Amino acid sequence: MAHQFLDEASYLLVTFEGLITEKELEEVQTDWDSFNKKFKKVIFSLEKVEYINSSALREIIRIYKKVMQNKGEFVIVINNRSLLDLFEFTGLCKLFEIRPSLKEAQQFLKVSS
Repeated sequence: MAHQFLDEASYLLVTFEGLITEKELEEVQTDWDSFNKKFKKVIFSLEKVEYINSSALREIIRIYKKVMQNKGEFVIVINNRSLLDLFEFTGLCKLFEIRPSLKEAQQFLKVSS
């Protein structure tokens, strides 16, 4: 799994690839502290994710809560049907704003690419 933080001036883009487990999200948590208060708009792109476990979902919820505590906005990009089914099955689609593409997530947050 790989993750990357991109400072896009008006928002933070965090991209993931491959498998996401709690271990990888713990690494993101470490990096997160340096970005947390700087950005009010955050996009988590799961476009290249093949698998995510329940512990990793919990960590994403924890990061989401931190963004919300700072009165920010948080969008997840999912274009994988099985991953979207997981978010729907767990009810997380009611918690998160989910968009099928980065462009649509940017439009939702009213930021430029």
